Amino acid sequence: AGYAATGGAGGSVAGALLLAVLGQRRHAAGQRVGLDPRTWLRATHPSNYVLLAAAHTAVGAALRVAGMNAGGGVVALQGVGSALCAVAAAVWLMFFSAAMAVYETTSLPLRSLPLLDFGAPPPPSGEEGEETAAAGGSDEGLPLLEVDVLICGGSISGLSVASLLGRAGVRTLLVERREEPVTDARFLFCNPATMDILSKVLDPDLLEELRVQRAWPQHAPFGTILATGLAHEDGSARCRGSALGPSPASLKADPSRMNAITESRCVGCASSRFVHPTRCMQSHQEQVLKAQAERCASNEVRYGHELLSLAHEGVEEEEQSGTCILALLRPTGGAPETRYRVRCKYVVGADGPASRVAELVGAKYDGFLGLNKSRSIAVVVPGLAARLARTIGFAHQYWLLRKRRGLGLVVPVDPVSDLFNLMPFPVGELFQQSPTRVAEEMTGTSRFTLKQEKPWWWNFFVARQFSHGRAFLVGDCAHSWPPFGGLGGNTAYADAFNLSWKLAAACRGEASQALLNSYDIERRQAGLST
Repeated sequence: AGYAATGGAGGSVAGALLLAVLGQRRHAAGQRVGLDPRTWLRATHPSNYVLLAAAHTAVGAALRVAGMNAGGGVVALQGVGSALCAVAAAVWLMFFSAAMAVYETTSLPLRSLPLLDFGAPPPPSGEEGEETAAAGGSDEGLPLLEVDVLICGGSISGLSVASLLGRAGVRTLLVERREEPVTDARFLFCNPATMDILSKVLDPDLLEELRVQRAWPQHAPFGTILATGLAHEDGSARCRGSALGPSPASLKADPSRMNAITESRCVGCASSRFVHPTRCMQSHQEQVLKAQAERCASNEVRYGHELLSLAHEGVEEEEQSGTCILALLRPTGGAPETRYRVRCKYVVGADGPASRVAELVGAKYDGFLGLNKSRSIAVVVPGLAARLARTIGFAHQYWLLRKRRGLGLVVPVDPVSDLFNLMPFPVGELFQQSPTRVAEEMTGTSRFTLKQEKPWWWNFFVARQFSHGRAFLVGDCAHSWPPFGGLGGNTAYADAFNLSWKLAAACRGEASQALLNSYDIERRQAGLST
């Protein structure tokens, strides 16, 4: 009993001390950062690992003591006790890993630079310091552009905000570091609620282009096939199971064909006029959204431009966020003389998880980083989509089991051009192979063109605040999840829609800051729920 009590108490004390040390440790800027008390209520918080490990340790130790004192069944009791202690050790390892991840995302979220004071630039340090300091008073001679809203990031969320504000006649400038929209697959799955939003964002002809011309064939069924091979000539390609729903075309012709699989994709979308999800590459989405944003006369879209710094102007005692924001920008990688200023009422950060806007406003996050490593390999395999339709069947994705080699996920990104995304799972020897070897093993053919390989990590994090005075975070800048089920993209569209009409009303003088503050309340809760 003494051993059990000591183990339980010792585990709890050690866990509490470690969390206290991590929560109070100072980061590089010398600012004290503590863990958000609200995170202690979440099921995935490391404190719960402490309690679980302590409970396993106490029960396991008690059973071992009882086994040693029992006259019969000694081996059984001691064995169960040892097993519980082993589980406790494993949970402790999970706790240490998760606690460190929470500390990293709490104190230095996704950046290596110290957090900046939003009202005053940091001391100059090299070229970056000179550029940042320029926004503090030495840039009066630079060209000045005045707009209502500055959007940093040409992602689907940034382009959606620009399009919706442009439709409302709000003067908007969108800047994006990249020279053009993305060219790889990324986000693919637009649920019915997102399609409702896009029907308000896009003109009818662009919506039709997105839904029909650039999307999956309407006759393709929705669902998953479990297979042992695809184009393998050795006879190993077999369909071991499937979970398929009706195609959009058949569902439109006969709504009674909706089954549980299809209905599950429409949960929460009962009012949507789109009864089936739409599959379309993010590259196609961005191209269509960019065309829509550029159609609006009040919009200006600049690819190949980047944000350097932000500073408030007209700070008043009753409104510490100021009356407007002065931003310093330049062409991506451009010389100092190419810099220019933008005066705006509001700033929207839509520039992804490594957001410059989030860095400048001092955004902090709760969650976990680097929980699991994955790989995505994009290949073009001529004729594979047609072959699958003739053999094991056509589906939105294939779970592939390769005996004694590993398993993975194969996603037909664009069946028209035979573009496939291969994701080997980190089990078995397949995950460690070269991209070419992985493609050969998963597709069953050597007749393919390797387009791209991209390693990535599973992250779960949500910003503590989606709004910082006159600056707002949307999309991956505010939250991030693994790219399964289209969670990130669909919530990004919802963020953009929620914020846009409120910004438009505020820019027209029809709404106060109170309405804008509701964006943080509503969308952060949606992020936490997701």
